[in-house]
Amino acid sequence: MQTAEADLARDLQHYLQKPNVPYVPSALAQQIFTAHQTWLQLASPKYSLAMHRGIAALYVADERFAAYYTALVGDQRAATGLKSIIDYYTQNEE
Repeated sequence: MQTAEADLARDLQHYLQKPNVPYVPSALAQQIFTAHQTWLQLASPKYSLAMHRGIAALYVADERFAAYYTALVGDQRAATGLKSIIDYYTQNEE
């Protein structure tokens, strides 16, 4: 879990440095999604894409999650950027 989280933080930080964020799809956005998905699958054996989307919605709706991602990545746009990526890669999937 720590490796997936470290990969997510590093990649999300790089993603947010690009102009015109949110920028999906991209190879970097796909890496971020996969790292977050791996982390969730390790934490919850009942993982689903719908659950993934719901958790992403919490990241922007609940200031505690937003603060966590801001601290993890060092950018106030982290939760919003991550949600945009998750929304993109989980749309029309199940």
